[in-house]
Amino acid sequence: MGEEEKTNMKSMHVVAALLHDAKGRFLVGQRPAGKSWEGLWEFVGGKIESGETPAQALARECREETGADVAAEGFARREERSGPHGPFRIDFLWARLAGGNPRALEHAELRFADAAALRSLPFCPADAPVADWLASGAARPSLLLASASARRWTILADLGANFLARPADAAEPRLPDPVASVRAAARAKHDAAVTMADGALAVLAADTLVECGGRTIGKPRDREDAIATLLFLSGREHRVHTAVALSVPGRSATPDVFEETTRVRFRPLTRADAESYLDEAKTLDRAGAYDVATCGERVVDAIDGSFTNVMGLPAEALAPRLARLGLVRGAGAP
Repeated sequence: MGEEEKTNMKSMHVVAALLHDAKGRFLVGQRPAGKSWEGLWEFVGGKIESGETPAQALARECREETGADVAAEGFARREERSGPHGPFRIDFLWARLAGGNPRALEHAELRFADAAALRSLPFCPADAPVADWLASGAARPSLLLASASARRWTILADLGANFLARPADAAEPRLPDPVASVRAAARAKHDAAVTMADGALAVLAADTLVECGGRTIGKPRDREDAIATLLFLSGREHRVHTAVALSVPGRSATPDVFEETTRVRFRPLTRADAESYLDEAKTLDRAGAYDVATCGERVVDAIDGSFTNVMGLPAEALAPRLARLGLVRGAGAP
């Protein structure tokens, strides 16, 4: 995974690509001479840098290590290990080749390996269980997340779901009642996603709105609208409503739709505060123009309810539902 990353991973978060070709073989690389775990095999990837999402880190690392463009499609599984310098974790992501041909730029060799090769090649300790899983033929996504949200991706990954992420192209109805509105929008996204999902996949869609002073607030139109939104929320309490629609193949076509509401109180903000926050947090694509998980302490004074609900997916309500349906490796919220 590039240089000495696997031997110096104190508090490190790493991503690795489960990139397959048309024959169902997975791309693996052999560690070069002079590096830790010399001669062992691994899945291509590397460290997530500050400010990167797992998908962004995977694209960058694969480009640096193979010269090819690789796009993350979803989350497969997480392995946590203790290395010479402390604990680390590796997120293995489903991925596809988006351009170019992979070549060994930082490995002794790159190859696409079939099931027999995955069983026979000596893998690095953290990669070996995943190679065995892929070789078993049982490794495949079980859920479609109908969203491009990095925050929802993070929450689902922390819950242990094995999923693909694809945004749903659906009109989002906006009704006078904000709870009815997010429920209708989540259902619309769900129904659109069902039409593009593999029939074996469960489908999960969600929608989030901010409600304050009789107004419902979605994503800002532009930076000036985002500033106005933050100043409107300044010093006030608002509610964050998120609705989730979840269905499983082979059961009723009607999804389970549920919602969660969290109360959030903002700090008093000046225009300079709002502008500075947007410069750092870059939240023009977030409902309410803020992200509680990105410099949230600069704008949020207090939260009453689910923190992850404010991020866009109520983990506490979702986790037991996913566990009952067998869609997570382990139950419980992050």
